[in-house]
Amino acid sequence: MNASQFFGAMFDPFRRLTDFSSRSTRPEFWPFIFLMIATNQLLAVAAISPSFLFAQRQALNPDIRQNLEPEFESLFKRFFILCLAGFLIFLLPLCGAVVRRLHDTNRSGFWALPSAILLIFGFAASWFVFNGFLRNGGDDIPPLFFLLFFNNFAYIATLVMLIVFCVQDGTAGRNRFGLDPQGRDSVAVEPQPPC
Repeated sequence: MNASQFFGAMFDPFRRLTDFSSRSTRPEFWPFIFLMIATNQLLAVAAISPSFLFAQRQALNPDIRQNLEPEFESLFKRFFILCLAGFLIFLLPLCGAVVRRLHDTNRSGFWALPSAILLIFGFAASWFVFNGFLRNGGDDIPPLFFLLFFNNFAYIATLVMLIVFCVQDGTAGRNRFGLDPQGRDSVAVEPQPPC
């Protein structure tokens, strides 16, 4: 894969927003995942960097006595909103890309559903947990914290499962989701049982 194909594959899921029925190969999938992770990391740095500048100002001028709690709260809200914006920008293309990649391995797109549900719950629960910490002054642990903790373990497990599925080579030849995007349809292969 040359550079132009790589950059084309990065934006291909945006062109195929409503395609949830065909198949995608690994070289069509992973450049988009790279773009999504890189964009979200840049958004996270953009959200956090003003707080580092604030901390540097305080370190250089110890006479400034400002309350750090409002700065911490605004940092978290800015971080949360920018990460959520990045997630929402990539949500529909990601869903389509994952479903097509699963189809290439002869699996239903519903294999991605547990991971998606746990991720959305994690976003919502982290907002409530953070606000619970702020209301309690950081002294008490909100009850939702433990549920969020276990949710994150379950999310990581389902995410690892999805990554393993997406790393696997696609079905050689036609499967129940269509023709082989790599053009291996002429190869005689035994049909695989549906998952």
